[in-house]
Amino acid sequence: MKKLILIPLLVCLCSCHNINHKEKVISAKQQLNFLKAGFETPPLEARPRALWAWVDGNFDKPEITREMEEASRMGMGGFDIWDVSKVVDENNIVPAGPAFMSDEYVDAICHAINEAKRLQLDLGLIIASGWNAGGAWTLPEHQTMGIFRSEKIVTGPGSRKIKLDFPVLPDDRDRCGAAGSVHRKENQFFSYPTPVKVC
Repeated sequence: MKKLILIPLLVCLCSCHNINHKEKVISAKQQLNFLKAGFETPPLEARPRALWAWVDGNFDKPEITREMEEASRMGMGGFDIWDVSKVVDENNIVPAGPAFMSDEYVDAICHAINEAKRLQLDLGLIIASGWNAGGAWTLPEHQTMGIFRSEKIVTGPGSRKIKLDFPVLPDDRDRCGAAGSVHRKENQFFSYPTPVKVC
């Protein structure tokens, strides 16, 4: 009686094990096919995106369409529109366009959104203008700043009042956060002994 019970149980366990093994083999093959298909035709979220600089609001609707169509043709996933000011343009090659978030600017963003839907691209927008994501509404004390120094050599020991001169600003101060020097504050004072020269 015990032998009769064990044999059907053993046969049942073996057949269940074989079925599960076949399911695992099929599942691994399906996963491989899924992975292969993902490389051949990646989903939108896996495709490369680009920061799309609209320099000083310089854009053109037909050019927006052309660039988005090219991006789609090349397999890109989309763009993030980024309104930035030109840093170096001595000959004024790049003319300024409409002001950031003006009616004309918003109309161009809407055009880009509609084109993105048509071409099945992802589209984002950096919601502030400028390299530091600031704008005219950003208070001077919250804007990008540069750190500059001045120094004075004194002899001691003793205590004295010393006035430090305003630092000499570099010629390219627009690039290092000191354009206009609208806001300034004293940050740190350091004093340290200079090495003694020995003959």
